[in-house]
Amino acid sequence: CVCRLSPEIFLKRPVVEGNKWRLDCILKRKAQQGVHVFVMLYKEVELALGINSEYSKRTLTHLHPNIKVGVCLCVCV
Repeated sequence: CVCRLSPEIFLKRPVVEGNKWRLDCILKRKAQQGVHVFVMLYKEVELALGINSEYSKRTLTHLHPNIKVGVCLCVCV
């Protein structure tokens, strides 16, 4: 199971409009427009799979108060 979320992924390619179509920028833009964004991440078993869910959670939650990130305690290996 590869269940990694990269906040910096571009959702539209080729990249011609700067960061407009980067996932973190899209979520921040929508949150600033009043949309409440909820993201659920898997908590990985760090020895088996380092998908860095804590980095993704920290990055997204610091973008805007309307962005909430939860971490599922399900095991992703």
